[in-house]
Amino acid sequence: DGVVNHLTNTLFGLPKVLWLADPRVSTWSLILVDVWQWTPFIMLISLAGLSAVPKYLYEAADVDRASGWFKFRHITLPLVTPLLLIAILFRIMDAYKIFDQYQGLNPATRDNEVLSVYLYLMAFDNRETGQSSALGYIILVVIIALANLLIRLLNRVKAEGN
Repeated sequence: DGVVNHLTNTLFGLPKVLWLADPRVSTWSLILVDVWQWTPFIMLISLAGLSAVPKYLYEAADVDRASGWFKFRHITLPLVTPLLLIAILFRIMDAYKIFDQYQGLNPATRDNEVLSVYLYLMAFDNRETGQSSALGYIILVVIIALANLLIRLLNRVKAEGN
């Protein structure tokens, strides 16, 4: 039955949800687990960036009677952007490695295959190891290209800050 189903049924009278058996819900279950796993890491990086912003910049903006939006747009965002770009880079790379979560939750349907599971099934179930390897290299090239774009953007943001 599960804790969530019990609470939603008891408190709100909602019917039970088949979190992993229903193809419409199992994709959202995988997304929820992934968000639950990685949100603390992203929040830690964001908090580190926010705590590194010097307080005297905000004090000077207060003296100039700057609005909250101005302080966010011209002080906070430019100084936190490099760390946010690094967090986005990590999340893009980790998003391709969702195989363990998919296998751990073991959804009953194959309707919501992720790319890593598709590669696994292609290589081991369909015995198409050549195509699976080629697709794996294509995915690697795409990840490297995205990482290079984000690193270039990060270098541009850092150059504008100096």
